[in-house]
Amino acid sequence: MPFVALYSLSHANIGQASPWLEANDPFMRSSVVALSDAGILSGPTNIYPLRWSLINDRTVTPDSPLVVELSQFRYGQQNAQLNRGNRRFALSGGNEQTSNIWYSDVERDKWAVAASYEHLSNSYAFRLNTAYLNRNGENEFSFRDSYFAFNAGELMLDVGSTPRWWGQGWNHNLILATDGHDLDANVSLIGEASNFGVWSANLLFSKLDNKDYDYRASARLVNKLNSWFEIGLAQHYWFEVKQPRAEANPNQLGLDFKLSLPEFADVYHSVYAEFASSQKAESDFVGASLFGWSGLKVIGRNSVRFSIEHQSLSDQEKRAFQMSSQAHNYLQTSYLMDSSWSVGSYIQLSNDHKLSLVYSYQNLIDNALTEQSKFQFSYQLPALSGLLKFSADAVSPEEQKTDWSIWSNYEFRF
Repeated sequence: MPFVALYSLSHANIGQASPWLEANDPFMRSSVVALSDAGILSGPTNIYPLRWSLINDRTVTPDSPLVVELSQFRYGQQNAQLNRGNRRFALSGGNEQTSNIWYSDVERDKWAVAASYEHLSNSYAFRLNTAYLNRNGENEFSFRDSYFAFNAGELMLDVGSTPRWWGQGWNHNLILATDGHDLDANVSLIGEASNFGVWSANLLFSKLDNKDYDYRASARLVNKLNSWFEIGLAQHYWFEVKQPRAEANPNQLGLDFKLSLPEFADVYHSVYAEFASSQKAESDFVGASLFGWSGLKVIGRNSVRFSIEHQSLSDQEKRAFQMSSQAHNYLQTSYLMDSSWSVGSYIQLSNDHKLSLVYSYQNLIDNALTEQSKFQFSYQLPALSGLLKFSADAVSPEEQKTDWSIWSNYEFRF
């Protein structure tokens, strides 16, 4: 079985050869989730990188409001099949390093210069990415975003350093959200059963970068049971403690699901939830929960997606973290937030200009309760034979002045 199926549709976009949909494009994800909510895609959409062969589309009538979204999805598959855009040069920079734990924006280096070469065939794929960047105040060379993948039908093995996003959330995550600096070895198996729908099982082993533990072992099972319900389970184990104040070998169980709602006035939408087991409070099994709604509205050949989310910690878990002196820099999620709200909007225009707006109000739990609000405006457009992206982030801690971060990125593929 090849990594992807071949299609012959054109779409004005930046091509990228890859065996999966990576966790770096909220606009492509917006289209994919809309197609899933409409029952057009058969596979689950709650694990990124998302294998192209896991999500297949059904026949769509020409007058469907989601024809543009479907052509965007098929064009992404065709890019991979034909190795389009497999050579890349990118420049990015801003006035400071940022960390948001949002989809496609978990962490941004202060500045980076990168070049990569990628190749995809039926049985294997690889990308060699080299970068010189500034991270945590230090200049360094990095192979982040490099990988090698071997495909054997439904089974795939990949080794590399690529960002991962497990779960349904857009601006919160209780399952797994990594920035691509870990070294991962992952085995995934996909399948379909008449009474179980389309499923994917993953075993992930990670050498962690600058965390309380050296290693994490994770298992993930996702399933789209039918056209309107998908579910995911995850289990994490951390070991080889590095910090003297960190407890030995913690683990965490995560659950997420999405319920697609009936289409109304060309709005394709769903409600979703995520739950993560407690880390400190022994009396509570569920330590944190996330609830959200997201929908896409088609307006001609344009689309607008809105997302609304709320995340909270249990009272016992919150008190336990505030009283604890143990280190807890290992979860790689937004777990340590209480009563956090977010509203996001992702707009795709017919001329390939795309913009996003995100507002988040957060209560951070770290031996104290710190309140802050975050706002981000992002705009991207095709220019200079490539893709230009600009973003402005504003962080306003309680009773402190607003801190602004301006960032831009230019990417050229050939």
